[in-house]
This record gives sequence, C-alpha cells and structure tokens, in this order.
Amino acid sequence: MKPSRSILFACAIAVTGQVLGQAPQLKKQNVSKPVRLTAPAPKPALKVFRPKSEKLVFIDGDRVMLIGDGLIEQMQKHGYLESRLTAGNSGKKLHFRNIGWSGDTPAGIARDGLGTLQAGHESANEGWIQLKKQIAGIKPTVAVIGYGMASSLDGSSLDKFKSDYLRLV
Repeated sequence: MKPSRSILFACAIAVTGQVLGQAPQLKKQNVSKPVRLTAPAPKPALKVFRPKSEKLVFIDGDRVMLIGDGLIEQMQKHGYLESRLTAGNSGKKLHFRNIGWSGDTPAGIARDGLGTLQAGHESANEGWIQLKKQIAGIKPTVAVIGYGMASSLDGSSLDKFKSDYLRLV
C-alpha cells in the first residue's frame, strides 16, 4: 500500500473511532410507545388540482410568449422547450418570443428603468407599464408564465404575488 493511502486509511479509522466513541448514549425508558423528541412540522395547506383532461393544442401561426423570471430568461440560451413544442407540432408554424427577465415579478419590478424617463423619474409602476407594452407588442396567442422564484425572495406576501399574477393573466 502506498504511504499516502496508509495515512488516509489511518486517519479514516481514527475519525470513525472518535465519532463512534462520542456518540450520545440514550437512557432506556420504561415506555410502551416510542417517544417523539420534537413536534412534527406543520404541513402546509396545499390545494389539490385534478389533472386536466384537455390538452393544449397549438394552431398554425400561434405566437407563444414565454414570460417570467430567471428560469424563463435562461430558456433564451437553451431553447429546449421551443424545440420540443416545435417538434411536437410538426407542420404548424409557431412563433416564440421570450421576454423573461432575471429578478422579475408579475408586477414587472425588474423592468423599472426601461422607460424614456431615466435617472429615477419614472412613475412608481413603471415596471408594470413596460411589461404591458412588451406584451402588447408581441400580441401573444399562447403564454407560458413562469414567475415565483424572485417573488419568493422580495419580501412581499403571497397575497400580493397572487393579485399581481392574476392582474398579469
């Protein structure tokens, strides 16, 4: 055995011995049922959605808009979803526009500063105004919406996210 392997092997045995030797010893209790040491974590209230029986059917000439935060923006580089949708709808001419923006929310927060008035002179909802302009320019017939990552980190509430999302839809 090589000297370096011998040293590593000896260290591994020593560390294992230390870990096993320092393991806490639990006292035996006269309890018929197992004892729970911590309270179970509360389960989040999830809404159950039944699978839709309808399939999304594309029509020749559909304008598919991909909109969302960083995950959607990264699709600009890889185009996997566009390739799959195009291959699955052969014979149909589909047009894709990806307007994903890292750090964006359904209210268009990351799009602030895109207006004609620069240096902080935009209105408070400038991001929303710019988002609406971009969508109006595309005139989508199908939208793939992927928001949530940036919204989960911006400190706003779930109710705010829902209302902004519904306004966008």
